[in-house]
Amino acid sequence: MSIQYHPCQLFIAYPAIKQLALSRLQSAVDNYFVNYSQQQAYSISTSYRSGDRCQVVYVSNVAFTFSKFLNLPPLEIAKDFVNVHAQTPNSEQYFTFAAVAPGFLQLKLTEPKLAIWLQCLPFLLLRLDSLPCPKSSHPLMNDSSLFAIQYTHARCYGLMQLAQKEGLISLEEIAANNIKSRFADFNLLPLDASIMTIASPCPLPWLSAPQQLQFCHQCEYALIIQLVKVVDELCCSDLNLDYWAKTALNLSKAFADFYRDCRIFGKTNAQNPKLAQARLGLVLGTYVVLKVMLQRLGVFAPREL
Repeated sequence: MSIQYHPCQLFIAYPAIKQLALSRLQSAVDNYFVNYSQQQAYSISTSYRSGDRCQVVYVSNVAFTFSKFLNLPPLEIAKDFVNVHAQTPNSEQYFTFAAVAPGFLQLKLTEPKLAIWLQCLPFLLLRLDSLPCPKSSHPLMNDSSLFAIQYTHARCYGLMQLAQKEGLISLEEIAANNIKSRFADFNLLPLDASIMTIASPCPLPWLSAPQQLQFCHQCEYALIIQLVKVVDELCCSDLNLDYWAKTALNLSKAFADFYRDCRIFGKTNAQNPKLAQARLGLVLGTYVVLKVMLQRLGVFAPREL
């Protein structure tokens, strides 16, 4: 098969970037206290920012927590964590660590690793099928709002089919058995499970420079932020169906803005086919995330309307 599976392995273990941030933070704590038995609780908050660039940032109070018994200023401890993280091999540095006054520790996802997460998103969403579905005590949003979400899902599918007809990409539907043979994490997948992926080009040309995503419009970054936020909350929050319905609608609106301002076909395809292909990766990401959300809402996820 043409699809590259190996970069996805870590993100399959941690489908949400917030989960990976917590894991990396715990590793830093373990390395910092390698000769000390520590049993301290700390928290991590999120900051999603879009604009000229895409910033996925997590902020932790871990330095404040440990300053209480180390008798050291939080900022000094945060700087020590930065130094400990700097010793991690470059290939394993998914985040940049920074100490922020008065002592917070900031973990910022690097753009190359964000590109890997986007590439692997269709596989990651399979892990969410095992999550318990939330309950609602009253009817969800009105039919027109649900239709808008379904329309976006179907629109994404139609755009990918059109791109395949025009030779921009090649799509592939991967069955459960082929997924199970490559990832032990998916051994319990139902036999009828499958995912749609972009088989060619693979990986998609997410990066225009070694360390930067090639996107150029704030609507692209806003859509990426919505995708990251939704998966973070799916994996790390216990929220009700009403919240998920509103979240799915917000994602649909972000996609509408993206598609309005960020062209894929015509001039863009002719002059910058790699940008067009990367944008199709965002279309696929939106498609698979909305599919999961519609399923969790108990609503049909149509490919055509």
